[in-house]
Amino acid sequence: MADESRIGDYVVKTQLIPDADAATLRSQVDPFTKGSLRGVAVFGSDSGGQAIMVTAVSPDLVARGLNAGELAKELAKILGGGGGGKPTLGQAGGKDASRLPEALQAASRWIESRLKAT
Repeated sequence: MADESRIGDYVVKTQLIPDADAATLRSQVDPFTKGSLRGVAVFGSDSGGQAIMVTAVSPDLVARGLNAGELAKELAKILGGGGGGKPTLGQAGGKDASRLPEALQAASRWIESRLKAT
């Protein structure tokens, strides 16, 4: 399940990557955290029955008030776990990997509402 769209000048990318660990997910969002891509990314995986999600917000959007750590914290509630992080990079984990698709949909709504407000 992958989705890439644009809101104005920004890329919004969400994707499930099977059996990926947190380091792999973080490497996938590097272009956003380093600013080579402008936008927001959320990648998730079911790794050993546990849900993992990594969120990234490009520095220009952090300057406009978006925060990857806050997004991760919100997604963790859906997954039955915890989350947080820095403004450009967040991570969430939880016990309920079956809810990863729901969390990605929630992420898309969160991103869209924030980008349209900026």
